[in-house]
Amino acid sequence: HMEFRIPGRPVPLGRHRSAIGYRKNGSAYIRQYQDPQSRQAKSLIQMIAQSAMRASRNHPAVETPLCVTCEFCIARPKTVTRGWPTVKPDLDNYVKLVLDALNGIAWQDDAQVCELVARKRYADNRDNIGIHITIEESNHESASDGAFHRG
Repeated sequence: HMEFRIPGRPVPLGRHRSAIGYRKNGSAYIRQYQDPQSRQAKSLIQMIAQSAMRASRNHPAVETPLCVTCEFCIARPKTVTRGWPTVKPDLDNYVKLVLDALNGIAWQDDAQVCELVARKRYADNRDNIGIHITIEESNHESASDGAFHRG
């Protein structure tokens, strides 16, 4: 079981961008690059995850099935009164960035993530804005009977 927190406003995975470049001989090529904001957020997640892995003696074995829980706490705009943030960015785009960033750090292959729990909510206060991530070994008993159990 390993837990860590990424402070600051959660960032969704941005789309890869393309640009046309020209070689010295005049021929064109397509250059692809990741959205700079996504790239910075991914680096921060990786740095904090590596630090948490070093500090934790109780992190999951790298070759086992894993359950990943991600809670994305975003700032509530002053004019919003609804309970849940049913606005863009979409929850799955937040999750994609986290899973992509943790691949090769918290697990060897993202195929090991057999359970995923994710939620997007408004932070209780400005200090709680960020991502709370929990990684633990998956409960083998619930997976073997084919039924979904919420624990």
